[in-house]
Amino acid sequence: LMSVSNGAQLWLSRAGGLIIIFFGLYLIGLIRISWLEQEHKFSVTGIKSKYLTSFIFGVAFAAGWTPCVGAALGAILGLAANQPSLAFTLLLAYSAGLGVPFIITGLFASQAVGWIKKYSGVLHYVNIVFGILLIIIGILIFTQTLSIIANLPELNGYLLGSG
Repeated sequence: LMSVSNGAQLWLSRAGGLIIIFFGLYLIGLIRISWLEQEHKFSVTGIKSKYLTSFIFGVAFAAGWTPCVGAALGAILGLAANQPSLAFTLLLAYSAGLGVPFIITGLFASQAVGWIKKYSGVLHYVNIVFGILLIIIGILIFTQTLSIIANLPELNGYLLGSG
C-alpha cells in the first residue's frame, strides 16, 4: 500500500479541520447559510411501484452514507479480524447503534414532530453544545492533535470497560 505523504496529510487534516470548524460555527448560529436552511424536496415520477421507489431511495441513501459509516465499519472489522472472540459483540453493537435509531424514528415519527416543536428551545442549546464540540474536534484535527482524546486515561477506561 502506498502511504499518503506528510504534506498531503497535513493539507487534508487542515482542510478537514476547517470544514468541521465551519459546520460547528454554523450549528452554533454564528454563520448562516440560507441554502442549508431551506427545505429541498424532489419527487420520483414515472415509477408506479412503491416497492421499487422505496428500494431506489434505500440504495441512494446507502450510497450517500457509505463514506460516513465506512470508516467506522472498517475499524470494527479490523478489530473483529484481530480479536475474533469479540467479532459478534462488536458487529452486533455496530448494527444496533446504526439500526435502532432508524427503527425508533420510524415508529415514532409523527410524535417526534410534536416533541421537536415542544422542545425547540432546548434543542437550540443542544445545537450549541454540539457546535462547540465540533469546533474543538475541528481544531484538534487542524492541528493534528486529535490523538490527545485517544490518550485520555479516563476515556480509555470508560470505553474499554476497565473504568
